[in-house]
Amino acid sequence: MFETQAGVPIDAVPYRGSAPALTDVSSQLVAGHFATLASGSSLLGAGKITALMVTGPARIAALPNVPTAAEAKLPSLQISQWWAIVAPARTPSTVVSKLGDEVRAALANPQTKARLDSQGIDLKASSPAQLGDRLRGEVDRWAALVKQAGIQPE
Repeated sequence: MFETQAGVPIDAVPYRGSAPALTDVSSQLVAGHFATLASGSSLLGAGKITALMVTGPARIAALPNVPTAAEAKLPSLQISQWWAIVAPARTPSTVVSKLGDEVRAALANPQTKARLDSQGIDLKASSPAQLGDRLRGEVDRWAALVKQAGIQPE
């Protein structure tokens, strides 16, 4: 997505996670890496890597001086990390409802919110229907990018 929108050719280097990739960025073996704040915070705090932009729709509290991709002239580069809590199909609706209530309560806890904010994580609870819509939207979005970029399985 970055390569397509920025017009900058990129050689993808496969890594087994962000830790080794970020180590190579800090050692200047590779030029950059898209990482979460949580995975890069120690190297960022030590001044071994520099945050160039955030790819979410807004700046994050933990990095107030780091521009968004849109501010960096890449308005369509919108990539946000997100999580979903799932249960087996046919889980009773009472159980799903109770799980949702507990997640909302945890996210409303000020200590939980402060901890998540410090890592640049902005979680919002949603309904099962909203999650289904999100999943379908993500599949459509990434499928279009794969098609546009001509990506083929090896």
